[in-house]
Amino acid sequence: MDKLGIYIPTYNRKRDLELCMRSFIPQLKRYGFPIYVSDNNSTDGTEKVVNKLKRSYSKIFYKKNDTGLGPTYASNLVSVINMGKTEFAWLFGDDDVIKAGAIDRIVTNLPGHDYLQINTEIWNRDFSKKFQGRKIQAKRNIDYAPGDHDDVLANASYGYAGFMGEIITRTSYLKNGLKKLKGPDLAAREFLHTTLFFNSIIGREGRLIAEPLVKYRTTLRFGGKEMYTWLVSFPKTLEELGNSYSEETLRSVGSLPVYSLIGITAINRLQNPGNARAYMKYVREDRMLDSSTKAILLTILTVPKPIVRAVIYPTVKINAFEIL
Repeated sequence: MDKLGIYIPTYNRKRDLELCMRSFIPQLKRYGFPIYVSDNNSTDGTEKVVNKLKRSYSKIFYKKNDTGLGPTYASNLVSVINMGKTEFAWLFGDDDVIKAGAIDRIVTNLPGHDYLQINTEIWNRDFSKKFQGRKIQAKRNIDYAPGDHDDVLANASYGYAGFMGEIITRTSYLKNGLKKLKGPDLAAREFLHTTLFFNSIIGREGRLIAEPLVKYRTTLRFGGKEMYTWLVSFPKTLEELGNSYSEETLRSVGSLPVYSLIGITAINRLQNPGNARAYMKYVREDRMLDSSTKAILLTILTVPKPIVRAVIYPTVKINAFEIL
């Protein structure tokens, strides 16, 4: 059995996927670790890209689903997890890349641990500008004891718990977690990897690798989906962990920094004014937000658009990279 496998769900991102896989292949060749790609019926030529890469690395395993697997990525994530039988699985987004030496660092740190938490850098869309050097601010590796899962989640504050590349855990933990989550609502779980990871680490020993090993690409898209994602989907995912994690930690992790939420709300107020009532409902029902933050967001959604455009939007535009 291979020690580690890279598991990538993908859909219609052939250029991003190729860049992602090319960052892995030279580093994996030393160890012979496999890459598994589950393609949710892409129509952009993804299969040709993967077949081309197979010529340079034979341990790429590709599955193209005959039909789409659901309204979100979750069913495709299930598909890719079930493709491999490696000891450890690194679930990885198809639009991010790893840094030089990342696989060596991981191999060095895996012994004696059940999971690794991976730090990352934040970059712009074409990786020409680095916005943030360390998503988790720790300067040294941190060893987690079996009862430290709350600390692991706390280190994933401000949306980082939603980053797929943060996760390296035993493949058996992921598969066992999926067995417990089977049901008609599985495909609607927008952060299924978050649920699987933070359930899997409870009672386990792990380590945070403080050195950033991943370049995370921020796409800076601010449609209505972002409002639903950060004010409904993500908090709902964390609520499922409520019996095992403290309310204080869940609240810290469950919301982006206030300036980020203000930015997303302001942009949606301008771009989707007809949805203001629905956005207000999202804000009111979000259990992770404190009352003062809710008041600020509701104000933005009710004041006239010219005020939002003149007072709030210019600042948001300048600091857009901070809105993750």
